[in-house]
Order: sequence, then C-alpha cells, then structure tokens
Amino acid sequence: MLELELRAKQGGAKVEVPFPAGQREEVSTFMERRLSRRACYEVEKNLSRLAADWRDRITVAIEELRAQAERCARDELATLEQMLVQTNTNELQLREAIRELEAIRTQLKTA
Repeated sequence: MLELELRAKQGGAKVEVPFPAGQREEVSTFMERRLSRRACYEVEKNLSRLAADWRDRITVAIEELRAQAERCARDELATLEQMLVQTNTNELQLREAIRELEAIRTQLKTA
C-alpha cells in the first residue's frame, strides 16, 4: 500500500491507497506528474490573482494621484487668478496715490 499524506488547513490526514506491489513505481510516477501539474496550475492561478489584485490597487492609486494633481493645478490657477485680481485693484490704488502725491507736489511748488 502507498500512503499519501494530505495536508489541510487544520491538520493532516493519511490516506492509504491499495495497489499491487509491482505497480508501486508506476502509480508513484503518475501521482508525481499529476501533483506537479496541479501545483503548476495552482501557482499560475494564484499569480494571476495576485497580478489582478495589484493591477486594481495600482489603478486606484493612479486615479488618486491624478485627482490630487488636478486639485493642485486648480488651486494654483485659483491663486494666480486671485493674484491678478489683487494686482489690478492695487494698480488702481497706486495710480490714485500717485495722482494725490503729484497734486501735493504741485501745491508745494506753487507755494
């Protein structure tokens, strides 16, 4: 008899597989090939799942970075627009102050 040990999450169990002694190597080779193919399949399946999970997480992170960059660009534009508006307002105030100073200078020259 061939003893196979099955491992589960909570523990292991032994299963005895009866077969004639002359076929032991054939069955052993068959089981090795079967288990090898199954292991390759499981590895490929789990790598595929891992890659899909990474793709999803990276997609979310890229979208968050894109939104953050867009917010920063909008904030910069708003700041620039605000500066332009303040510059125009300051310009008018400065022009008025210059006119007042020129008027005072004229008054001082004539006096």
